This record gives sequence, C-alpha cells and structure tokens, in this order.
Amino acid sequence: MEEQQKPASQRQHFLPRLLLKGFAHRKSGKEYYVHEFRRVQGTHEVNIKNVAVSGSFYGDSEKIKTEQLLSVKENEYAPILENLRKGQIDPARKLLIDEFVTHLFVRSKYIRDALTQMGQGAFDSIEKNYAQPKIPPGFRKLVREKILASDEFRALPRHQRRLMGPTLDRNIDKFFLTGIPTKAFQFLRGNIDIQELVKRSQSEVLGKLSDPPQWKEKLEPLAWSVREYSSGTFVLGDLGPIARFMDSDDFQAPIKGGAGLDSIFLPISSQHLLVGQRKGKAEGIDPDVINIASVELSRDFFVSGRNTDRERRYLLNLGKRSSLLDEKEMQRLAQESLME
Repeated sequence: MEEQQKPASQRQHFLPRLLLKGFAHRKSGKEYYVHEFRRVQGTHEVNIKNVAVSGSFYGDSEKIKTEQLLSVKENEYAPILENLRKGQIDPARKLLIDEFVTHLFVRSKYIRDALTQMGQGAFDSIEKNYAQPKIPPGFRKLVREKILASDEFRALPRHQRRLMGPTLDRNIDKFFLTGIPTKAFQFLRGNIDIQELVKRSQSEVLGKLSDPPQWKEKLEPLAWSVREYSSGTFVLGDLGPIARFMDSDDFQAPIKGGAGLDSIFLPISSQHLLVGQRKGKAEGIDPDVINIASVELSRDFFVSGRNTDRERRYLLNLGKRSSLLDEKEMQRLAQESLME
C-alpha cells in the first residue's frame, strides 16, 4: 500500500489529511493510521499519507502550484474543522464551512472521473448527431489551441494563418455544427487529452473557490450542525460528502442533479457527522444508514477507525451505487461544468 516510487512533491491527495486523521485508530509521533477497506486488496492498516493519494493527481505541481494552493486552503479550513469536531459552530463562519464542503466536492476523484466521462461522451454525442452541443468554454479553448498548433495549420502561408486565427475564434462553434469532416473529427479525437483538460480545469477551480461555483451557492439555504456519537461510529468513503435532493429520499453523490439540494452529510471524524439541512428542519439520523450510503456511493475505498464485523459487512456493499452520470446528468453538468 505504500507509495514510494513517486517524489513527495508529486504525491497529491484528493481527500485532505486534515479530514482523514479524524478516522485514525492510532497515532505514532506525528503519523496517523486508519483501516482502509478496498474491494480487491481487502483491509489494511495504512498511514493516512498513503490514503487518497495519486502521483501528480492535479498535474505538475512545479508548474501549476496546485499543491501549494491546497496547503493554503487547508490552513484556513483546519481551525474550522477542529472546532466542528468539538461541536462548536460559529454562525459567522458559515460561508467558510460552505467553502470547505465545496472544496471537497471539487477536489474529489469522483468528479474527476465524472467530468472525464462527460468529455468522452461529448465526442460520442457529436459523432452521433450534429445538433448544437453545449460546448464548455475550456473545451472550446483547447480545440482552438490544438488546431492552431497542428502541422496542417502551420503549413499554411503566413497571411492565411493571420486571417484564419480570428475567423476560428468567431466560428469555433460552427465547426461543430456543419457536419464535422471525418479527418477533422479524427484529428480532434486523437489530439485532445480529455483527462488532461479535466485535470487542468479541476486545478484552476480549486484555486478560485472564493468566486463560488454553483455548488457552493446551492449550500446557502442549508444550516450546519454537528451530531456526536461514540468513537468508531462513522466511516469515510472516498466520495467525501453525500447528499439528498428534494425529489428523492435516496442519498446521492453531490454532483447528481435533483429538484434542489435538501441536505448534506459529511463524516468529519469517526464520532462526528457534519449535517447541512434546510433551515428549520431537524431530521433524525441513523449512522448505519449514512455509513452504508457512503460506502455504496464510493468508488474505490473507505476508511475507518475500526476493523470489526460491521466494517467488513460494509465492504460487501462498496461501490454498489458508484455509477457516474447518465446522459441527462452529463448535459446538466456540462452547463455547470468546471470547464469554464
């Protein structure tokens, strides 16, 4: 489970350690250890520095500085999270709690996978029909860059290149509407790295959370509270927060659409649950229901401060409802996309 092949500067977390350490069952010096449950590898005791980590997950940290930006943000969130674990909620800090929860949405591997699926699905949709798609600005920008950098474009006489640049800017959408020439389509599909585009977009949004995306605005009607239980009650899935929408009693990934966000549930330690509910609503909460939903919606793993029959039963449900987006959800997410 230890990742030793990557330099520390390239090992980037998509769940922050300040959250993970709330689920540690032991501490050795400055090191925290949790039980990690995975479908294939089973159960292991793992140092949290090796949980929810991937080599260069946000890209080359020396170029885009995402890791440094995350460190700055985590320093802002750490005191808030510490107070929440004490059951202390300052109403004046609501916006920062909203931002922290949004940060976890945007940072997740789940949304990375969902947006990558959306980008790949956009190619399939364009190929099937030429009705006008909703093209995210970031995608349009990358298409322009790839065309201008292509050998075919560079081979044109200089005066034609000068004329075509502004024309391309004005008519990039029409490029998608006029029956995409087979060669052009093949060129784009072969030269646009959807995963790299999503990675870049995710990093850019993480760096500007003070300019709220729509998800953060959706949290505005929610009032935060902390429910405290005995130690070892909650597990944390790789999805992070889970949500419930007003048109369904089912728990969902926060990026799933619905008729308005009804509530958010985020385990912040093995004994504390952060709950965001519409003002005036005080819902009873069954920890086992929260845990099962979190495990079912997670894609790869969950962590816990305990390794008992209960957690091993949860493991049987890991990923049971972890499917990403259907076509309708992809269309909605494109309109709210990180790719702006």
